[in-house]
Amino acid sequence: MNKKEFLSRLRIALCSLPEEERENAVKYYQEYFDEAGPEREREIIEELGSPEAVAQGILQDYADNNPQWASIHYHTPSPAVEKAKKRKMPVWAIVLLCLLLSPLLLPLGLIVLTIILGAFGVVFGLFIGCIGLMAAFAVTALVVLAAGLLLAFAGLGSVLASPAAALLCMGVGLLLIGFSILGIVAAVWLIVTCIPTVVRWIGNLCRLPFRKGGAQS
Repeated sequence: MNKKEFLSRLRIALCSLPEEERENAVKYYQEYFDEAGPEREREIIEELGSPEAVAQGILQDYADNNPQWASIHYHTPSPAVEKAKKRKMPVWAIVLLCLLLSPLLLPLGLIVLTIILGAFGVVFGLFIGCIGLMAAFAVTALVVLAAGLLLAFAGLGSVLASPAAALLCMGVGLLLIGFSILGIVAAVWLIVTCIPTVVRWIGNLCRLPFRKGGAQS
């Protein structure tokens, strides 16, 4: 690499700088070469290092003095990111590690899968059980309602023959009708409020592994 190539690469590496700043930097190093003379050209290039490294220093200095420009045109990777990139394991090493650990990972994966399926089975069983319980509660309320109506109508039909017994039947029938209405209202409320909540909870539980994967990526 000679002086001309060095300055050309330096100008390309400084392309994000404003034109005036870029030309001043290139002019500075051109004068530096001229003062050293052609006989020291090789020595100066070895002293300065690569044009890209020189440009990095110039860009860093300009970014420190011009934060607004730096926020748009200059982004320096943090030391943690650079360290992580250097320590990143190559693909072939990951594949080899997976092959070596497969006798251990396969049974472990089956165990985890079994636990997850079991947990979903328990949740689904509880959900079906809740629906069955609510349905039984609603059916019981309807049966009580029917019994109350029968007693009320029976008492109403026997008012003339036996007023006391008729009033007793009507009272018990109306009481059963009241309890059955309360039961039906409670069953409807449970179905309307609890089932959507349980379905939403199960949906969130099913999406949980995918949500974690997306966050990590």
